[in-house]
Amino acid sequence: MLATHADDVFASKTADGSKLLVYVPYNADIRLAGDFSSSHARAIDLAERTIVPLEARFDAEKGTTLLAQGTWFEDAVLVLDLA
Repeated sequence: MLATHADDVFASKTADGSKLLVYVPYNADIRLAGDFSSSHARAIDLAERTIVPLEARFDAEKGTTLLAQGTWFEDAVLVLDLA
């Protein structure tokens, strides 16, 4: 799932495959393997307890989807609705 690998970034799908969750301990661009551009993406800022919409941009040449940096400074969970 993760195209950019970092030891402290984790990703998982829900059991029914309807959501992809990515934990990020800091603000950074995240690349996912595959096309997730049609998913509804958002970040939950755990420190501020806010939800921020994210744009998922697919790069066909690389076969990856970019989730660009958001407004949070530390722990966040990125949520993508897949179904």
